[in-house]
Amino acid sequence: MQATPDSASLVRGLVDNVNAASNTLTVLGVTITTNSDTEFEDKSSQQLRLFNLSDLHMNDYVEARGAPAQSGGLNASILVRDRPENYSYVQGTATNVASPNLTVLGFVVATSLATQFSGPDGSTLSAAAFFGQAPNKTVKVRGTLFSGVFTADRAQIEQ
Repeated sequence: MQATPDSASLVRGLVDNVNAASNTLTVLGVTITTNSDTEFEDKSSQQLRLFNLSDLHMNDYVEARGAPAQSGGLNASILVRDRPENYSYVQGTATNVASPNLTVLGFVVATSLATQFSGPDGSTLSAAAFFGQAPNKTVKVRGTLFSGVFTADRAQIEQ
């Protein structure tokens, strides 16, 4: 497995659950762990100056960046509450890569005929080329979660 820098992994989407007592939250089914070193920022319409995990609620839109946890999930170095978007994102090392699916941060991502694939330089790739190059590489995926299935409309191999 390829090592990724702290900021190379991210999850962005709606909060499923917050457990302030255990310093965790869940976004897209990915467990995000915070600690005393996690930087909190509020860019939502609330613009809280002193913002922490206990201020988060289910369905808040957040972005967490950090390092993959050994047990799956993400150890957050930065957690930002933001204005909602129509899409969710996940970025990390691609594992269990077998067309049309891959796993990122322990989260299964499905692709379809409509998914646009690209390489590190942004050039268009075929699905076969993407799935041939993606194993153990950092990938960024944009998509939507519907009925428990995250379907990517864009998938890119990062540098």
